Amino acid sequence: MRDDERKAAETRRDQALTDLDDLDDQLAAGEVDQATADRLGATYAAEVADALAVLGGPTVSANRPPPTADHLGPDARPRRRRRWLVVAGTVAILVVVTVAVVASARDRRPGEAVTGDVPAGPSTTAVDGATPTTRDLATVTDEE
Repeated sequence: MRDDERKAAETRRDQALTDLDDLDDQLAAGEVDQATADRLGATYAAEVADALAVLGGPTVSANRPPPTADHLGPDARPRRRRRWLVVAGTVAILVVVTVAVVASARDRRPGEAVTGDVPAGPSTTAVDGATPTTRDLATVTDEE
């Protein structure tokens, strides 16, 4: 078999396996009905079988079901596994953050600001070593 024929068959096989995996996702999401999924699944499985026959791999016999992503081993569904790991990790992070926020939250006391204990009114705190003042800053001129 020529190298370009082998690459073409491998590409067909890989695409059909990807299509089978995507079809499972679409069926689970309700994007396609069962009859359509069965029809497309048979088409994709036949494409996998044809590609495997060209590559010299196992062929489909009359007493054996056609290959699907489930029958082709653990590496046939890496995207689904990775997707579930990402979802599970995201949910775990959200749970931890939610618990931390709830644990650190407390009721606001009367007179407290919504965002924390920032005192209202003119500031009497010195900034950068300056002398604290209670002067109305609206009366300060540009020359000062």
